[in-house]
Amino acid sequence: MTGKERGPAANRRRMNALHALENAGLLTFVRSAPAEGGRQFTVIVRGKEHVLASSEVDAFVRGLLAATGRTVDLETPFPED
Repeated sequence: MTGKERGPAANRRRMNALHALENAGLLTFVRSAPAEGGRQFTVIVRGKEHVLASSEVDAFVRGLLAATGRTVDLETPFPED
């Protein structure tokens, strides 16, 4: 994940990564919504809401993993809703 990927497949990978972090107990995934220039993802970490542009998700995920020292499988697909 580089943050420069675009399109539905890239956004699906980002959503999978956020759901993997949620399953690991590192955040709460709130929603994904259309936004100007892509998608917007809303998550809660330690009680604080973060609204991320699709281009910010990858850096956020890497930073959260680095800050917690955790390793999480980000590649496993999350089931479709």
